[in-house]
Amino acid sequence: MSNGGELVWVSDIDGYIDIDAINLEHELERKELQLQAELEEIGTIQLLAGKMLSADTLNARGISPAEWRWALHEAERALNQDQGMDGTGARFVKQLISLGQQYAVGRYAKWERLSYEAALTSTLPLGLRALLDVFLRTAGLSACSGKGSVLPEALKTASSAPEMTAYERTGLIQSAIHEIAREAFGPSGHQKLDRESMRTLLSLTRLHFSAAELKAIGGFDDLRDLDQLYAAARRDLEGESLRAPPAGGRRIRNWRLRHLYPLPHLYPYSVRYALARALQERSGNQAAPERAVLVNELALAQASLRLMRRASADAARRR
Repeated sequence: MSNGGELVWVSDIDGYIDIDAINLEHELERKELQLQAELEEIGTIQLLAGKMLSADTLNARGISPAEWRWALHEAERALNQDQGMDGTGARFVKQLISLGQQYAVGRYAKWERLSYEAALTSTLPLGLRALLDVFLRTAGLSACSGKGSVLPEALKTASSAPEMTAYERTGLIQSAIHEIAREAFGPSGHQKLDRESMRTLLSLTRLHFSAAELKAIGGFDDLRDLDQLYAAARRDLEGESLRAPPAGGRRIRNWRLRHLYPLPHLYPYSVRYALARALQERSGNQAAPERAVLVNELALAQASLRLMRRASADAARRR
């Protein structure tokens, strides 16, 4: 016996062999053959925009055949097999958006130095109104009645005006608050507002409208329209000199440009890539994508997210 293994004398080689080591080698070989058979069964995974992914690449990334089969099962359920193609496409887009939103909100909160609780509150239907009420009371503005309709009107316009980015909608709310402050404290009243509190409120307001944009998306065409809206806004801003800040407000260099992206810009890479392929697919092909391809895309995003969470948990345990 050596290292717990069973040694057997073999006269042909004039030496001992370790039976346990041979059995282990055979087991490893069996598992490798089984893995290769499963990978061959999966084959090439078809994605949107004519992209493909091999099962070997999937496995190398850390997504095993068993995990892939489970991801496919989840994607099939999410897309609801009994729906027509139009319904499936819309459901696919909504599922992708839902997959990445919580991550994006957390990333946005960290980026903008916001509490996660406040960021999450801003995405709720009545969350922004509650945050605005707290801000106005803290700033000593809630008792002002002369401009009582200014903020509700700004909210109504910002929520319903077509073809405005979340940044532009936020500007309407900022202007309304400045007007209320000037009515309460005089012509320079807006300058008396606490800058950090105002920065926080504007960041939360932009997040609110960014989340609202995603709720309004009903399918591929809406996704494309939102992407084009922000692309056009960035093109308009390129080369444009910084204009004077509105009503005494303080302009932060490049603040507008770095905010001219829809919320999926902060999504996990796997969801961002899926959405990018969806946009590419829609721009080059008016025919509805095959359902199997949508299932593959959603399954890949779900499996990749689980892999990311697993890696994050492992890293946290090592710290």
